[in-house]
Amino acid sequence: MNDGQNDGLAVHIRDTAQAIAELHAAHRADSTRAERVLQKTVYFVSTPVFLVVVTLAVGVWIGANLALTSMQRSPFDLPPFPLLQDLLSLFGVYLALVILAGQRRASELDELRAQLTLEHTILTEHKAAKMIELLEELRRDDPAIANRTDQEARALATPSDPKAVAAALVESQAEMAQKDDARQE
Repeated sequence: MNDGQNDGLAVHIRDTAQAIAELHAAHRADSTRAERVLQKTVYFVSTPVFLVVVTLAVGVWIGANLALTSMQRSPFDLPPFPLLQDLLSLFGVYLALVILAGQRRASELDELRAQLTLEHTILTEHKAAKMIELLEELRRDDPAIANRTDQEARALATPSDPKAVAAALVESQAEMAQKDDARQE
């Protein structure tokens, strides 16, 4: 028996999940080998294992230098360990660049998701406006329902203009920025 559901999920939910998975797969497929290596590097750097490895490496560096000093041998980096500081600073710069590059790639996917969400929201709003319009038409056509004017339904039956909404949003943000600037002065 197939009632439009599979594993307890409605078909449209499964289709939506599949479409999102395909979006992510296409994003991965469009990435270069260097971007995939970078993504794996960012993932590894963000794990507790990496923190332990760096901590152990610094500890071994300091311990080896102190041990060489105590054995009256020439250490490769005398306290306060300027070479270690320089290496960690250089490592920090590269690490920051790796993270920024990884964030750039992730932001591309975020922008695509945001665009998809916006398009879906606009489409949903148009559908809702059409349903309200049809309900109002049904109400007017049904002789059993008293005919009356519903201003709110009339307003909701008209789909909003995305350009007008965007302009109003920009205007509102500019007004908020002016108020913030005035408060800070």
